[in-house]
Amino acid sequence: MDIGVVGAGIVGLSTAVNLVEQRHKVTVYAEKLSPETTSNVAPAVFFPHATEANELVMESARRTFEFYAGLANGASVGLRKQTHYELDNDRAAGEASILPYASLFPNFAELKRGEIPGGY
Repeated sequence: MDIGVVGAGIVGLSTAVNLVEQRHKVTVYAEKLSPETTSNVAPAVFFPHATEANELVMESARRTFEFYAGLANGASVGLRKQTHYELDNDRAAGEASILPYASLFPNFAELKRGEIPGGY
């Protein structure tokens, strides 16, 4: 199948690589290439909190996380893992949107007030 991918940032290129590995013919369309893409200087955040944490979503999220982790641990592709902090003024809302996905992240932890960087 011939497939067009719009964007040459991390998501576009990751998608294109995955499709090529599935034997599709892929064309990447992008206004700019690295180092002038947004992904070249901006992080991509992987966290599926905009949907219900059902079995299908959790399995898909687990596989996606493993895919990106494999890229970051593999050959030099310009990716690296970085610590991410989620801050919320409403504990109940934060717990409802974040905690169902904690098992996806091996280093997931709640920080105590004195451990939160930046004085928040």
